[in-house]
Amino acid sequence: MNDAPKPALGRPTKDPERLKKSRTLSFTDAEYEKLGELAKAAKLGRSEYIIDRLGLDK
Repeated sequence: MNDAPKPALGRPTKDPERLKKSRTLSFTDAEYEKLGELAKAAKLGRSEYIIDRLGLDK
């Protein structure tokens, strides 16, 4: 019998401080499009843009 340790499979666990949950926000189509344009100009995703602009990452 081989008692060698098995290699870990799958993705490593995330830092609990960085775990995110889905949330819901409501936008009109025009607002959502504008958000997308602003995020694209900042080279960020929509969620990242909101977090950055509101200073929630500090």
